Amino acid sequence: MASSEKVLGHHNLTRAQDIGTVQYSLPYCLATTAYRNPSDPNSFLNNPHEDPKIADLAQRVRSSLNEESLLPGKAWATRMKVVVRDGRTVEAARNDFAARRAIR
Repeated sequence: MASSEKVLGHHNLTRAQDIGTVQYSLPYCLATTAYRNPSDPNSFLNNPHEDPKIADLAQRVRSSLNEESLLPGKAWATRMKVVVRDGRTVEAARNDFAARRAIR
């Protein structure tokens, strides 16, 4: 995952000791959605940090700076690449924040 300096500085937590840390950790949020329903708040409230599969995946998330996020108006620019066990990859990129559009 490549994102902004803010995400890397505030939300790149690969180890979590409590639910609050899980909710602010992008690696834990990504790992939780791989094993649980991201639309169900209980997926994040029912101790995902205690699930060995989620903890393992969160620790394998690699983060880096997305240079595009440094450009004016591109603070949300993010790229993600997922490599599955059989070697296939899935990639996506966005330069906006969908929830932010919904708030306006």
